[in-house]
Amino acid sequence: MSHFFFSSMLKIEYQEDLEQLFYFNTNQARTESVIVRSIELLGNPKIIRCGETLRISIGGKDNSESLFAFEGCFLSPRLVGVVVYVRKPLDCLTIAHLAVGSDYVLSKKQSDAPLAIQLFTQVMKIAHQIKGIEAVSVLYTKGARRISLCRDK
Repeated sequence: MSHFFFSSMLKIEYQEDLEQLFYFNTNQARTESVIVRSIELLGNPKIIRCGETLRISIGGKDNSESLFAFEGCFLSPRLVGVVVYVRKPLDCLTIAHLAVGSDYVLSKKQSDAPLAIQLFTQVMKIAHQIKGIEAVSVLYTKGARRISLCRDK
């Protein structure tokens, strides 16, 4: 059972945590080539303040969505991961960037899936809820991987 919870909203109080997680993540060296490829295909990611919340914009456009992973209680949760995705092509959600804290790369308990897999699973759930989405594509692999959704007919 997961001890994480997920939200598309991130309060501005988390700006430093998000910058550390997204821009200064110690795991970036492992995935540098796919990060560069994602930037070449979709544009540079940038943290944007929207009123009292934060989001990540890609390529200066408003077409990206972010999903944040937290650990702990709802009163003072710790930001531990983020996934950024776009609808490109129109029938697909493409995961452009994914970052997890260095303490969360592997599962802490054998019964839990790694946080990166849990974030991917959340994007799959979101994709199922959007009419016209047929697949989720992952750029954080060697060559993009497109995973088709199984829809009840």
